[in-house]
Amino acid sequence: MRAEPATATAVDPAGDRAREPLPWRRLAALAAAAALLAPATWSAVSARLAPPPATPSSPLVALPAGGIDALEVRGGDVAGVFRRSADGWTFAPDGGAAKPVDADVPDGFLRTLAGLGRLTQFVDPDLAAFGLERPRGTFVLGGGPGMTIDIGNRNPTLTAVYVRSEPAPDVVLVGSVLLWEWDKLVAAARRSAEPVGEEGGSR
Repeated sequence: MRAEPATATAVDPAGDRAREPLPWRRLAALAAAAALLAPATWSAVSARLAPPPATPSSPLVALPAGGIDALEVRGGDVAGVFRRSADGWTFAPDGGAAKPVDADVPDGFLRTLAGLGRLTQFVDPDLAAFGLERPRGTFVLGGGPGMTIDIGNRNPTLTAVYVRSEPAPDVVLVGSVLLWEWDKLVAAARRSAEPVGEEGGSR
């Protein structure tokens, strides 16, 4: 049997050099270069990843809160009008006498209302789907635009609430802080409408 001749294996000097560990001076030089390039690289990447500048939303009510001197409210068992005078705020239920109320409550509601922006607007929506066919509350701004606004349901994430400015059919999404202030306003109206006992306490 003939023995196969041995095959010579080519040696690649460049490949051998590539597998050798780099001298420490070259490693140090590479590390220094990376340190110099890192800030510029991060600036370019972070600039691309940064969100675009926020666009201010249009206000729900383009009127300063101090310019409103009457606020009609209707919701649940509450129906009446808050009125501002030189002595403060009063609330008069339908068919009842006006009584003083804590001015911080209607003032706080109007400040919040004046600062609300339109987060999203829905054109020709199904009002029932937003809780606005039978709204949980309605208020009318008097002494100014005479604007009527209905309050509907919260959005699915509970971070905002659907409202409608009558008679426009569009539904607008605004911050849920409006609902918080509305609940305080309704509570103040209820307290004002409670009968007062002989000794000055509500019964």
